Amino acid sequence: MKLETKFLKPSLWTFVKFLILGLIPFWSFGTIIYIFTAPDPFDVKMYTWWSYLILIPIGSAIGFTLGTRRIQITIANPSDLENVKKWSSDFLTRNRLIVKLQNRDKTVFRSKKFYNQMFGDWFGTELISIKTNKDMIIISGPLSLLDKVDTELRFGKVNN
Repeated sequence: MKLETKFLKPSLWTFVKFLILGLIPFWSFGTIIYIFTAPDPFDVKMYTWWSYLILIPIGSAIGFTLGTRRIQITIANPSDLENVKKWSSDFLTRNRLIVKLQNRDKTVFRSKKFYNQMFGDWFGTELISIKTNKDMIIISGPLSLLDKVDTELRFGKVNN
């Protein structure tokens, strides 16, 4: 059994969603605070204030996007493909995940926690998928759970 783990590229669409999610409340609250605390609220000459209203949401969106990168575990040529797929599905189910979609070649899991479900549905960052080809299994999802799967496959007692 050959095991390969790699980080996937950050998604531009996820960055845009996090940026919009950060800009709307930050600009709303920032504008309200500026109106009530500025000596002349209609004189927009405090350039540093407005630059903070742009730079902080951009910086946090970059951080969130890099923090929610997905990893991909490729299991090539296992001796028993169905056994490894069943083990990985059972392992994810034991770690508080439920099956969202299941068909012959692909299974998608999502978290039971409301917070993770919300971000999984909005951004697709908390979904874990197991795809099966003729001689390999590809598991992709967030680092927080797939690191445990990778560790168990490398050092645990999984039948290969």
